[in-house]
Amino acid sequence: MKYSGVDPTGLLLKQINSPLYSQSETKDFKLLLFGDTQPYNMEQIKWIAHDVVEELIDTDDILEISLEDLVGDNLSLF
Repeated sequence: MKYSGVDPTGLLLKQINSPLYSQSETKDFKLLLFGDTQPYNMEQIKWIAHDVVEELIDTDDILEISLEDLVGDNLSLF
């Protein structure tokens, strides 16, 4: 593989159980979707951070989802 990932830093668990807890929520909420930003270098990442992400600080959305190719198929940018 081109990007082999990161070696484990400790023992690996056989399973991870993440509990879900019921809570009251309104039926209306704000959702933020990022779609296909595809920066290809660190300069473009800085543009997104400044021109997009900084504008979203302190918004009242409760769910944010990033979609598609986040770093132009270059995982080293993560």
